[in-house]
Amino acid sequence: MIWIAVNEGPSPLGLQYSHRCHNENCINPGHGIWETDQQNKDRNRCQNSSHIILPDDTIILTCPHVPPCLTPTHIKDITDPRIIKPI
Repeated sequence: MIWIAVNEGPSPLGLQYSHRCHNENCINPGHGIWETDQQNKDRNRCQNSSHIILPDDTIILTCPHVPPCLTPTHIKDITDPRIIKPI
């Protein structure tokens, strides 16, 4: 319904709208892409994190999709419990 309201026409045949930000209520056209069912479902693996932003603003892309998903994980400092420290 959002596509019809924003673009005044039906969606492309055989394609689904993938929300790269994984927010199904998002209406930002830059956050979506038309893809096949398989491509759309494959994006689910990036739902929790598509890239990691380190304290020095280095970005590590973990998403294999083109264009990439938009679900960053921010690491604020090296004491973040999500960082695995060597033994």
